Amino acid sequence: MPFAESLPALNYKGIDATVHIIGVPANVLRDALAQASLKLLPLERDAIQEITKVSPVLMPLTIAAGTYPRQKQSIATVGMAALLLSTDALTRDEAKRITEVLYESGNDLLEKGSAQGAQVSIQNARRGLSVPLHVGAQEALLDLESIQKHRAQTQ
Repeated sequence: MPFAESLPALNYKGIDATVHIIGVPANVLRDALAQASLKLLPLERDAIQEITKVSPVLMPLTIAAGTYPRQKQSIATVGMAALLLSTDALTRDEAKRITEVLYESGNDLLEKGSAQGAQVSIQNARRGLSVPLHVGAQEALLDLESIQKHRAQTQ
């Protein structure tokens, strides 16, 4: 059942629960939680450990308190990385430049309208990878990490 359809079904007790992979925050979920008597339920620590052990592409995730209406506490759950993938036809230089543009300082995705943009950082770039990094992307990340480290040392 599509996510947008599952939320009203939950509210009217047509189903007991729904599980979907969505970006956080998700407007459709925010709207549903504001209008209905629904709530997010956290996963127990043992369940998170078991799920991430069985499915290595999943990782522990915390939905910060206040992300959604009437959500007063953080919610422990699992998530997965959004990956930008290419074929081997992408050259080293092309992959390097795309990675640089994505992660360079001043390229604030949050300010440009991406709700998930705050999660895009050099520190998170390798989290949840289920495929190898392109050689050009790896080079760019190493260069950007070096620049970031140098800036931190000179401040």
